[in-house]
Amino acid sequence: PNPLVIGLSYIWGLALIQGIYTVILDLSIDGRSSLEKLIPTDFILILKLVGAAFLFGLITGIGYLFLVVPGIYLTFRLQYSLFLIADQNCGIIESFKKSWQITAGNVGKIALSLLAVFGIAVLVSIVMLVVLVPIAMLTKALGIIAFVLIGFVQTFFYGLLLIFGTLVNAEIYKKLI
Repeated sequence: PNPLVIGLSYIWGLALIQGIYTVILDLSIDGRSSLEKLIPTDFILILKLVGAAFLFGLITGIGYLFLVVPGIYLTFRLQYSLFLIADQNCGIIESFKKSWQITAGNVGKIALSLLAVFGIAVLVSIVMLVVLVPIAMLTKALGIIAFVLIGFVQTFFYGLLLIFGTLVNAEIYKKLI
């Protein structure tokens, strides 16, 4: 694959995630939003999001290299940086500082909430497998249709998990700010 296409796909994916964050935060905080916000048009905001996502991955990755626990801790403390960019249009460093501040003293509560999300994600994944296994067994009979169905089912379930996880995180974020 072309590295330029991969890079642009990554940026587009982050922009869409930022749009989802914005819509979910609007719904969670104000009770209303618009579909227009799903596709961000502010190029500077998209660049901040890409920079923050890269820096978040770098910081937490280094934390994971020093054993898993520091990486998990850094993830809990810095995870709201992307929400802060989407919600308050913070700069990259400012979003990390604010995320660190709002999570101070709340890591245990955040961990328990996200552990519950993880448990639900495991259950949803099991249901997804129950749906996918029969389809996969019919690949010879269905041909390309089976692969399309598998892709559709995976996208549907992963989409549900993304929205659910973001909703839970938005509720936690709302309580922290």
